[in-house]
Amino acid sequence: MKSRNYVAFLERDRDTGKYGVIVPDIPGFSTVGDSYEDALKNAAEGLAGHISVMEEYGEHVAAPRTAEKIRSEWPQWEEWRKETGGGLVAMIPVGHKPREAKKGSVPAPGLLAASV
Repeated sequence: MKSRNYVAFLERDRDTGKYGVIVPDIPGFSTVGDSYEDALKNAAEGLAGHISVMEEYGEHVAAPRTAEKIRSEWPQWEEWRKETGGGLVAMIPVGHKPREAKKGSVPAPGLLAASV
């Protein structure tokens, strides 16, 4: 699998406190986590599996777009932003080989996030 970083949008459910995740470049993919960290972990694992199955069946896997490009091209952007109060944006790495941490260092999480 080719190494890529996909933009994901996260929103926190006000009733349950769980975080939902969608990846606009991969229609049909979504996941949830009990916490922000769980949601990102589930997104990374689930997205890798989802893309792997798509490739196995010969389906087209879209190249990742930037958050700015998604905002301008994704028809649901404004609706999602209004419903979530802005939500969060994260980069989900797919196909990256895990890096080994050097002794005495803190490994980088590999997931970047920002509010929108």
